[in-house]
Amino acid sequence: MKSHRSLLAGLTFALIPCAAVCAQSDIPIQFMVRDTGWTISVGMRASSSLAEVKFGRLGTVPAGVTVDLTSNQRVYDNGQMLVDSARATEKDANGNVTTTPFGRYQLSLNNADGVPFVAGDFVAYTPGFTREWAYATQDQVTSDGRVGMSIFSARSDGAGAVVDGDSGGGVEVSLGRRLGRIGNRIEWGINGSVGLTDFNRKTSGEVRSTLSVQTDFYRTFGGVVPDAPYTASSFRDLVDGNGVLVTAQGFETTTLLNETSTGRVTTATAGAAVIDGNWKIKGAYYLVRVGPSLRAKLSERLAMSVSAGFAGAYVGSTYTAAESLRIAGASRTIDVKEEADSSEFIAGYYAEAVGEFWFTPRTSLYAGLSYERLGEYEQILGGRTAEIDLGGSAGIRVGITTRF
Repeated sequence: MKSHRSLLAGLTFALIPCAAVCAQSDIPIQFMVRDTGWTISVGMRASSSLAEVKFGRLGTVPAGVTVDLTSNQRVYDNGQMLVDSARATEKDANGNVTTTPFGRYQLSLNNADGVPFVAGDFVAYTPGFTREWAYATQDQVTSDGRVGMSIFSARSDGAGAVVDGDSGGGVEVSLGRRLGRIGNRIEWGINGSVGLTDFNRKTSGEVRSTLSVQTDFYRTFGGVVPDAPYTASSFRDLVDGNGVLVTAQGFETTTLLNETSTGRVTTATAGAAVIDGNWKIKGAYYLVRVGPSLRAKLSERLAMSVSAGFAGAYVGSTYTAAESLRIAGASRTIDVKEEADSSEFIAGYYAEAVGEFWFTPRTSLYAGLSYERLGEYEQILGGRTAEIDLGGSAGIRVGITTRF
């Protein structure tokens, strides 16, 4: 679209110096080309009330992750659970596990004098339980001592926003053909034009949607849940009987978590999801107009022309939505950004009135008023809607016309 707009603008400014040359009074009229009844005009247009957009069904944020309860790695929006395996320090040379489930084991090293010392004291590997897990907030702990880990998503409750039309500009090229005369002062014929206009409508804000929560529950060994936020494996400093530091972070304090979920619960609460969003429709359209015209000569240099008829717009637009679901206690904001393109042909009608100043028999400057009425179309993005109404727009046209 940008390259086409540049081409039309280039044609506008290319004709201006040509018209200036033709306007010089010392060019004999006989050197001008014969009047064939054709005219070409290139100009600019400014319009108001372009492209009102009604955004609908806002606030849809799909789940950012999925969890398979049979997988070895389960990542939630407010926690995680990784299936455990024996560490290298828990195995002998043949790969056999040497530690006792639910117990502890120590790692011994020699100091610089060759004297052995306990360098670490760790929780042993226990099949069916994990030392690699985390949760975010205290309200994930149930009254019976389980830990709930959840995936969040949002479904629109029908929130919407309206962005009114605004002024805009564009370029256009017109071609006219005189078909006949009525007396010496009135001509009738047909006009056709093509122009390019762009639009950009956007809005942002907070909307409420239905909050969907899928929660899997896990039980800790011994029924004791460490305070949130908690990430395992966890450690503290290892000290000797005299309180002297032996190894920093050398004593493991991990609470074991059962790798098997005790159940899954899914809930949906209307209006509980708070979503920050940005929504935008950006596009452009080619406006084609075809209709009969009538021109009246008011004086030697002044004329007035009117035209009305069919208007059609080939519209291309891009719908962009960026939404963020904020959840208290979630370890991250759940974000979604989607984009889709659409194109439509919209039919309508136009009318215009133009004043002309002919500073040579072949070249004039023009200025006038125009009105177009076009229809609307709908664009859908991930369940969200956008109704783009090109509607009615009144505008000003200025430019240059030459006969050939």
